[in-house]
Amino acid sequence: MIHIYIITIFPELFNEFIKTSIVGIAREKKIVSINIINLRDFTDDKHKSVDSPPYGGGPGMILKAIPLMKAVNSIRSYHSESKERIKVVLTSPKGQILNQKKSTEFSKEKILVIVCGHYAGVDQRFIDKECDEEISIGDYILTGGEIPAMVISDSLIRLLPGTLGNPDSNLYDSFSEYNSGMLEPPLYTRPEIIGDSKVPDVLLSGNHSEIEKWRLSKSLDITKSNRPDLKI
Repeated sequence: MIHIYIITIFPELFNEFIKTSIVGIAREKKIVSINIINLRDFTDDKHKSVDSPPYGGGPGMILKAIPLMKAVNSIRSYHSESKERIKVVLTSPKGQILNQKKSTEFSKEKILVIVCGHYAGVDQRFIDKECDEEISIGDYILTGGEIPAMVISDSLIRLLPGTLGNPDSNLYDSFSEYNSGMLEPPLYTRPEIIGDSKVPDVLLSGNHSEIEKWRLSKSLDITKSNRPDLKI
């Protein structure tokens, strides 16, 4: 089992996420445990303040280091007798872009802590002291790190053995090693004909060798067209 801890100032955002679809199934099967940590529980003032203006001036507020350190250390203390490594990841637009390879790496962790960034940023001292990696889900800015935390969690959970109904399902995903890192080919299902659009004959042929060749060719075409940046 992998233990995922998500540190956030908006724990209510995760109420449905952890109960729904593949994530919910993985929890029910005890393949993963997901613990939502409210950062405000680690503050000392009556207002439960987690942010403060930046030194040097400038717009926006900064997440304080001390509550974040306390939250992470509480997780470390809970697992103090475990020999498993605790991996701490901060969601941040400054981080490495999440990809399938990175999700696969995360899926092999036993204890993963995801810290949801917020406001204009996070006190660098927390990053330097407690974080192993900063992860971004794309070159754009979101209101907070809660959605990226969900994306990271979902992407790794579906890779865990026993999560998907068919264990081979993720072999054919876009970016998968089986698919040579390419985008997946077009997919079709019933009915065979919709208006003047028909399922390609090769997919109805029963010739699995030819079907694989067709899928490989289409994957290559789509990848070159949509993602020429991918190295294939």
